[in-house]
Amino acid sequence: MEGLLSARGLRILDAGCEVGLEDPSKPLRLWGNLSRDATRSMLLRVLTMCLFVCRRASVRMYAQGSLGRWLAYLPRVAAQMLQRPLNQVLLSSVEVAMEYLMGLTTSPYVEWLQDNDVWAVLIWEIQAETSAVAQFLIDREVEAPERYSAVQSYRVAMAVLRQQRLFVESLFESGMLDTAEQSQLAHPIEAAERRLELLGPVWKAPSLGEVLRQLPFMRGQSQQVVDFFIKYGHLAMLSKGSRLSQDRQLYIVQSGIVKVSYTPDLGAHQEYFLGAGGVFNLYTALTAEELPGATDAVAQGNALGKGPVLFCLSAKGLRHLSALATAGDPAYQQLELDMHRLA
Repeated sequence: MEGLLSARGLRILDAGCEVGLEDPSKPLRLWGNLSRDATRSMLLRVLTMCLFVCRRASVRMYAQGSLGRWLAYLPRVAAQMLQRPLNQVLLSSVEVAMEYLMGLTTSPYVEWLQDNDVWAVLIWEIQAETSAVAQFLIDREVEAPERYSAVQSYRVAMAVLRQQRLFVESLFESGMLDTAEQSQLAHPIEAAERRLELLGPVWKAPSLGEVLRQLPFMRGQSQQVVDFFIKYGHLAMLSKGSRLSQDRQLYIVQSGIVKVSYTPDLGAHQEYFLGAGGVFNLYTALTAEELPGATDAVAQGNALGKGPVLFCLSAKGLRHLSALATAGDPAYQQLELDMHRLA
């Protein structure tokens, strides 16, 4: 674990193991305590809600014209400031999950249990914990691949710097470096380590406009079309476990995860996850008809235990889009065509 685990992550793991050791006769269920300690507190709930309020205010102001676009700058800046401590929480949760997963999968004691096929109940408990932790990491990668990559890059960079510092210290202790040489080599490494630790994972949460531009049917469209979407839509934060209805609205995931299950009348059952930029209910929103079969979309919890944030394009906006396309506007004609192709 040297170089890959922060002090906060070590405290969380140590406290979780202490709780597990209090009563060894109880089933092995450390992950519930570890994830709760890493991601859940009243302060985080307040920060998460404030972040959503800032983003929603920014969208509403942006839709009010030129003056509103200038005013929307303030809540956008506030949202960026609120995002930093939340990124640190995500870093802690990911590193705790990875270290715990390594302990469950690479520990010689676990290998001994599996090789000798003893204590089947304990092996089953370990497998259940392993599946829960692995699913947590998979969900974080699906939720925001760029953010997950930034967290991993940060952990690798910190590990390299810490190993470099330890190597210099070992050279000094072995007598190969004197005090001046050790200070000269260690100073830039320690400075880079402090700077990286203060900065945290470098990742900028995509704005609503950036999410919209990445949609398959929005690529190549002008800023005017993006503004049209923002004008006729709104942001909504769903609670974990809530279901999306198949109405005339178009749902676009800005952050978080939505699990979609689809069982056609003829065919196999399908399940998939929608992360940032995922689109749901496009066919029904365009045609006012439900897909044949059974469709179920359920909001999943993010790293902080909150539900996803969705951008909802209203039925009124879709009708206006269709009217502009019918009137002969080439941009909206192409947009409507691309939306029907994707549906």
